[in-house]
Amino acid sequence: MFYHPKSYRMWDTWMYYYKGTHYLYYLCGPYTREVNLFSRATYDDMLYRNQYLLWILGRYQADAVGEYAGMATSKDGVIWKEYGTILKKSEKNTSWMGTGSIWPSENYKKDGKFIMNYSEWRPEQTIFFAESTDLIKWNKLGDDYAFRIDDRWYSKDPTWYPIVSGRWDCIASVSRKEGGRYGYWTADLKPSLGKFGFGFGYTEDGIRWEAQAPPKIDWESHEYSKPKFSMEIVGMAKIGDYYYGIAHIGEFANCTFMSKEPQGPFWPAKKNYYTLAGSATNCVRFHETPEGPLIHYTAWDQHYKVCYFSPLKKALIDSEGILRLGWWDGNNKLKDKEIKVTAKKETVNGLKITMLDNKFDTDSGIILEGTMDLAGCDVFKNDKADILSDKGKDILEKESSDLLTRNRLSGIYVEYDKEIGTAFLIDSKGVTKYGSVKSDGSCFSCHGHINREYNFSSPARFRLLLKEALMEFYLNDIMIQAHTMVRPATGKLGIIINGNNEILKDLKAWKSI
Repeated sequence: MFYHPKSYRMWDTWMYYYKGTHYLYYLCGPYTREVNLFSRATYDDMLYRNQYLLWILGRYQADAVGEYAGMATSKDGVIWKEYGTILKKSEKNTSWMGTGSIWPSENYKKDGKFIMNYSEWRPEQTIFFAESTDLIKWNKLGDDYAFRIDDRWYSKDPTWYPIVSGRWDCIASVSRKEGGRYGYWTADLKPSLGKFGFGFGYTEDGIRWEAQAPPKIDWESHEYSKPKFSMEIVGMAKIGDYYYGIAHIGEFANCTFMSKEPQGPFWPAKKNYYTLAGSATNCVRFHETPEGPLIHYTAWDQHYKVCYFSPLKKALIDSEGILRLGWWDGNNKLKDKEIKVTAKKETVNGLKITMLDNKFDTDSGIILEGTMDLAGCDVFKNDKADILSDKGKDILEKESSDLLTRNRLSGIYVEYDKEIGTAFLIDSKGVTKYGSVKSDGSCFSCHGHINREYNFSSPARFRLLLKEALMEFYLNDIMIQAHTMVRPATGKLGIIINGNNEILKDLKAWKSI
């Protein structure tokens, strides 16, 4: 369900689809190398409170997993075959290798070549290229093709990443009508142009790139706080009338930016700006396929030692042009053996959580589906929370510990220790808060707040994917959140039924392949 290579520790990923095969590429390093200096609690605190220490840890992790690029393939996008490494950082590289993306040569019909970009620090971060005719064996192109920081608009000095040069990494590209490609990449802007943004340029032949001025970003129309420390553009796609860019804001917040023109201006999405944020999620990128764009991301385990490639998502665009992550029907292949689900017919002693009788094999992974009655649920006082601001963090920290016991809510409960677990609590509008709670509904501690700004019907269909400590939660095929618990699941699950015992009859579960 959640894939990770057996031979190497994975980090950032990128993908390419060709003739019925999904090619998955990833930065990686040996498992023998340590990656984590801190406990989870310290790391989570750094995410919001001490950005400098966060990036020191980030660099330490990158050095541990940025030695190679590895690869796996899949015919169905579900079951993966590991190939091992395909590129190794050069001896000239003073730090880690950076990720990239793949596109066909502009002369593909004649030369049959594919182009991959990647980066190295020499010591200035620089983008390099490799080529292949089979997407498996890659040959590095010479330094003559190196794409270096263009100091007309971009800084060669570090402005937010504590290392030896400005950032120049990870080209995400889209095709141009006139031929060639537009590219967008992580870059440090010159201070006169703004503190945060990203690189922009084009290529006519697929290899030689020309930088242009960075796209303007209309921050003033944005209701959330601006980035305080970091911004990395990791994904870009042209879907319908808009260009959609996905950027890391503060490491684990993946946010959507939109534009009607390739060169901008871009604006933060008016709805669902936090496309996927919090809880160790990383590197949200587009994957172009014949059936339309899919989306992928990676997630760390509870110790930040193993990185997983999560099931592919569908890129859903509504009538307003808003991007959301959705269930991809190809993932139905994850369902293996169906499991009969049983539950108590009535709540015990008025408890809000109705525990299921099953003890599921969550080490192998399960999928649980059913319905939730949102009608009659209360409405959360705070509709939105700017989770990367101090104010937003305070909203989470000050959430009432009796939120579940004193409110009518729907949701799901996943136990990770005796009589304590993670709950997803949902109000009548589909706004979700999640965090740790006791099985009697008391002592709730809020870890996150999600408003997908979508009109969920009631009853709403839910889907839970669960393996060890990793989970994904969906409502009406909209992905609400991915989350890594502090400990692996015990196999005991509960439903917050909102007084409607009938929904227990609709539960279905499968063991995952």
